[in-house]
This record gives sequence, C-alpha cells and structure tokens, in this order.
Amino acid sequence: MARSALTAALVCVAVACAERTKEPDDALSVVSPTGPRVTHAQAPFVRVGVMMDAHAADALELRTSVDGVAWTAWQPLTVVFAEGEAFAGHVDAPPGSRHFEYRFTDPRRPPRWLLVEDIEALGEPSLPLEPGPPPAAAPAAGRRVDALAPFPAILPRAAWGARAPTCRSLTNPYRLVVHHTASPTNDTFTPEARLRQTQAFHMDTRGYCDVAYNFLMSRDARVWEGRGDGVLGGHTLNQNAGNMALCVIGTYTTDTLTPQQSCALAGWMAWQSSLHGIALNRTNIKGHREWGATECPGNTLFAQLDALVTQAATTCPGVTPPRPEWGGEFVGQSFPGAHLGAIRLELGATLDGWFELRNIGARGWTTAATRLAPTPRDRASALVDPTWLSPTRVVGAPAATATGQVARFPVRLRGNTLGSVTQTFGLLQEGVAWFADQGGPADTFITVRVDVVPRGADAGAPVSDAGLPPVDAGVPEVDAGVEAPMDVEGEPVSLAAYPEGTATLPAPMGCGCASVDASAVLALASLCLARRRRVASSR
Repeated sequence: MARSALTAALVCVAVACAERTKEPDDALSVVSPTGPRVTHAQAPFVRVGVMMDAHAADALELRTSVDGVAWTAWQPLTVVFAEGEAFAGHVDAPPGSRHFEYRFTDPRRPPRWLLVEDIEALGEPSLPLEPGPPPAAAPAAGRRVDALAPFPAILPRAAWGARAPTCRSLTNPYRLVVHHTASPTNDTFTPEARLRQTQAFHMDTRGYCDVAYNFLMSRDARVWEGRGDGVLGGHTLNQNAGNMALCVIGTYTTDTLTPQQSCALAGWMAWQSSLHGIALNRTNIKGHREWGATECPGNTLFAQLDALVTQAATTCPGVTPPRPEWGGEFVGQSFPGAHLGAIRLELGATLDGWFELRNIGARGWTTAATRLAPTPRDRASALVDPTWLSPTRVVGAPAATATGQVARFPVRLRGNTLGSVTQTFGLLQEGVAWFADQGGPADTFITVRVDVVPRGADAGAPVSDAGLPPVDAGVPEVDAGVEAPMDVEGEPVSLAAYPEGTATLPAPMGCGCASVDASAVLALASLCLARRRRVASSR
C-alpha cells in the first residue's frame, strides 16, 4: 500500500524512508491549508504517526474512520518526543481503519514542517531482529577498523544522545543504499535534535528496534552513527539484509548536496568498499527508489549517484567535512592490545607504558584540561596508581597539542587487587566534553587486559624473555648507555616501573615480539649489566 502524506502552504509534509510493508509515494496536495485534511488509505492501518516542528505538541489533532462516514472523536497526539519545537507522536486507530483526518488547533499557527503517515503494522520493515552483540573487530596495531574509522569521521551514537536499541541482528554487508529523510534541508534544529526526534518516531511510533538507518549525514557534512556498521537496518522494504544505509538529513527533491556533503558521502562509500570488499559500481550502490515505489532519495540526489560512485574511487582535494570541536584518533600504544592476551602483574607491581593519540578536532589540547581517563566515565579504576591525577583521571596532555599533532600520554598501571581487569580509556576536555561524544575515540576503543596474581606466583616467562634480545647479543657493556641506580651497599635498586613485584607481558604473537616501553627495556638491560660488573669485580 502506498503511504499517504499531505502538503500545503506554510506546511511542508514529508515522507521518511523506512516503512514496514510499503514505500512512500509522492505527497498529495491539499487545496486549502485551512480546510479538511482527509486521507483515504489503500489498506487498513493501526496507527497514524506524526513528526512536526510546531509551537506546541497540541498544535495538531487527528481522528480516524473505518468507512469514511463514522469518525472517532478528535484526539491529541500521544507524544513520544518533545524537544524545543520538535515533536513526534501518534494516534492509535480502531481495527479496520482506512481513513484519517487532521486539523490544526490554531489555524493561524500551523506547523512549520509536518509528516503524517498511516502505519499498517508495528515493527521492523522486513526481517525481524534478534538480540545479539555488536561485531567484535580486532583492530590491527595502530589502526582502527571498527565503525568509527578515521575517514569519514563517524560521530558515535553518544554524540547525539542515542537511546539503546531494544533488539538487534547482525548482517554481512555486500551492498549500499542512499536515502534522504525528507525533513527540512536547511534545518533550524541541530542535527542531534533531529536525530533524536527521528529515533523516537521510529522506535516509539513505528515500533522499530532503533533508528532505521545505519548512518546519517547532516547538512554540515558530518556523518553520524545510526545503527552502525554490520547491523541489520529497517530502512528498505525486503532489502535490508546485507544493505548498509546512509540517510541524508533533508529533502533532496530540488535541493542539492553541498560539495562538502558530496565528498563525505563519496568517502563513506569508499570506506564501506574497503571495509567489506564492496565493488564501487551502481549495481552494488543504489538509491532507495531502485528498491521500491518511492521518490527517496529525491530527484537531485538520485541524479548525482553515478558521479558519487565515481568520486568514491578518487579523492576530494580541498573539500573535507568540518572537524569536530574535540576529537582524537588512536595512533598506537606500548601496552599489548587486549586481543593479544592479558598482562600479568604481581600484586602491588606496576607497569609503565603510553598511549599515542592524534588531535583530529578543531581545538588544541592543553596540559591543564585535556585528560586521559579510565572508562566507564567517572568510575574509579582498579588499576589506579599514585602517579595518576585521581582514581578517575590518569594524566593530562603532556604538552599543548595542535590539530594534526600526536600526543603521548604516559600511563602507569598498578595491580591493586587480585583478579582480572579489562580497563578501557577515553579522552575528555575537563568540564567541556568527552571526546567520544564528538570525534572519538570511543570510550571502549583503547583497551588493556591485566591479570593481577599473588606475589611470588608463577606468572609465566619473565619480562626480559618476552621477545627482548639478550643483553650481550652483540652490544658491548660500555655502550649500554644507562647506568643502573645503586643503593648505599652497591646493590642495584628495584626499577621504578616494578617497585613491589613483577610484571609479565603476554606471550609473543604474530611477529614474535611484544610491545613494551623502550625506557623499561634499557633499564632492564642496565640492571643486568650492572650486576655483571659487580660479579666480575668480586672475582
């Protein structure tokens, strides 16, 4: 059944892309904006959904009818979203309803934008979703391969205040589809507010598990994470499996993409192509209308798809999406990645290391306010050390870090309590924002695993055997370069990194080496050399 929608003077009635058993068609015109607004549906519906920008939630009332003769009383919306002048809601209809009518409570103040749709059934548009975890990607060292990859710069769900999905299923991406929301193009609301409105409408009015799309793009060319990569969407009737969707916020019937949007959309296609091996051609990349009876993604955007697919295989010199105000990109770390196994620390032992991150935001980092912190946010870490700023803050940026520069954050981990700890870290600008809410990294991306064992326990191979060369393997003693600190009796003192116990890195994998701090290597080498000198002098 075709969806019905209404437009009139001063009122822009638009149709969003996701449907359960139908695709949207052209909007119907109403002769008089103050007269009756009656729609005769082609199949029974159970609910009439509304999204609007209006002065109040009660700016509109609805009534329904089974036969077009007897009508229900006028009913206000059951409001599911209200933020400023953005609203979403619905009115439920008796079984067998085929007609609905709406009116403005104050004809002098009609909504500035209005969507009205009949909903045949509640739930996902095609395949049902089952609960399940998100994909667990194992990133290569120093590179991100998850849904928040460097380009395009995907803003995570936390950046727009997304609600948790009620259910989800995974799918293996092998094709792409482009939509538009058919909402105002040059929006008076922030993208974050429009995303929250759309998610509430999809979840609470249509009965979906989440916002329908995998990704969305705002007019300022920022790309936002919707359901995310590899998650089954609810955007294209009977064509959701393996189909990653990007929905451009706005109406592109006559409006056109900006050069920045074109570059970001082409970049998203290229990223998906490299991530999933999807060939860049128009067989694999379609507009919504090519899968059903709809005008989505609008005539102008659809006409640009051929050029965008070609552009996806090239670059966009001089045209880049705007940077988030605060953002960081993971570069590398000295600690072994969590996917390589756990670091073993004796109780009370410490391990020094670092994380390197590149500033990809518009604002520079400062030593006083840019902080590395354990996550979950503002929760004390089990690996806190006295060198940390507090149990919930590790360290500030080591120096002022301009956009594009890399900062190395030193971190000392301490085994305070027996047991296994999986510790994640994030960046924040104290009192301003967590970076995960704008430009990343995600709160759970930087991860270290630590097993804290009793002192004297068999913790496996000693650190010096974890892929480190022998101290006398072609290196003369006089060239060691670092003298081990001695106590008053001439004995070497304990290394600062391991004051009360020992630490063992995971067994080597792949290249046969483990990532450790170079200063720790030199200190260990100097300790061994100093002991050799002392033994030799006593002979």
